[in-house]
Amino acid sequence: EKRKDVRFYIIGDGSLRKELERRTLELGIGEQVTFTGFVKDVEKIEAALDLAVITSKAEALCLSIIESMSAGIPAVGTDSGGVAEVIRHGENGFLVPVGDAEKLAERMEELLANAEKRKTFGAHAKKCAESLFLANQMTKRIEKLYLEAKK
Repeated sequence: EKRKDVRFYIIGDGSLRKELERRTLELGIGEQVTFTGFVKDVEKIEAALDLAVITSKAEALCLSIIESMSAGIPAVGTDSGGVAEVIRHGENGFLVPVGDAEKLAERMEELLANAEKRKTFGAHAKKCAESLFLANQMTKRIEKLYLEAKK
């Protein structure tokens, strides 16, 4: 309602696609929403994004957010499971309570309205993704766990 200049990309496919397509039409935002379906080279889409959003009710380690953060994109996500392991509230994005659509929209608007904050959060997101989630970093942490368990 507040930002007619915003475009939404729902990347991927799944059992909720038909329902989401129906809802976009009901809400009158069909022109603002693109359903990409499965995308092999998601980095090409991510390069054009201002922010990533994850609205899971339950989530393990959120690979889609890690991928976005690796591209320097800040995120807004629900405080569900592994999402909170990736998004550092107020540092590389925002966490909101599961099911709180109003707070989700507020935080999205906050980042969309403030290019400097998006840039800062994006830089922190990239640094966080590189330091915590690159394969060599994860391997080092696993090795450390094994060595500590061996003692």
